[in-house]
Amino acid sequence: RNLNDAWMYDPAADRWEELPRLPVARRAWGSVAVNDHLILLCGGYTDTFASEVFAFDTRARTAKLLGSLPHGLADAKYIRMGSSILTAGGESGVKIRAPWTFFTELGEAAQ
Repeated sequence: RNLNDAWMYDPAADRWEELPRLPVARRAWGSVAVNDHLILLCGGYTDTFASEVFAFDTRARTAKLLGSLPHGLADAKYIRMGSSILTAGGESGVKIRAPWTFFTELGEAAQ
């Protein structure tokens, strides 16, 4: 089921906080933290495989379209390595595992 709700967990308080709705309802998003308040939400699936990348700012409680992946991709895992993000795998079609590896430099966004 495609959802656009977002939640943030506070381990110190042991509680969940509901955040503003995301701009689109999807499932199987990929995500990666850029810094202490910015999370990238990548790809996902609605009735097609999505390529959009959204930046979610946990301080401002806003999400905005940042760019796109080279191909639509759902259920991929993203890893932050220094000022870079790497992903491999995910699903690029129904029951088709993606053959690509994506790598990007974050630049100033990593600050």
